[in-house]
Amino acid sequence: MKYKDSNYLEVTRQYQALLNYVNKHIFNGDEFAGQMLYEDVQGICQFDFSVQGIFEVLNTRGVDFKSEKQVNEVMQLVMDLVNNTRIWENNGYTPNEIFEKYEKPHLMPLPGAGGKSQKVGRNDPCPCGSGKKYKKCCLGKDKMN
Repeated sequence: MKYKDSNYLEVTRQYQALLNYVNKHIFNGDEFAGQMLYEDVQGICQFDFSVQGIFEVLNTRGVDFKSEKQVNEVMQLVMDLVNNTRIWENNGYTPNEIFEKYEKPHLMPLPGAGGKSQKVGRNDPCPCGSGKKYKKCCLGKDKMN
């Protein structure tokens, strides 16, 4: 029910990390300026994320980076925030939750990755991770491709 309120802001670990960083390293302790920047970034993360949009907000808020390293640190914190922000279009799931729930179980290793490829026997467990025997799971699908 909290998410029905358009002004509700979930305080996550990623939220705290970005807010602490900008307060300490960008705004030199000015917590109000850090909060305003964070709210703008959060809005972009939640509704229409683009890296260009993030840089426009940083520029509008007068952020002056001291080095390329600092740009990378801020962008890593922003990407962590983006990937852990609940999005309405995802039915309230974060991109990381979507990945873990729907995409990760279907990932297969690249051919030849990790050394020698092993031949899978008909009665061996299927390499897709389903727990079924290969002959009952992916044997027919592999032959069609």
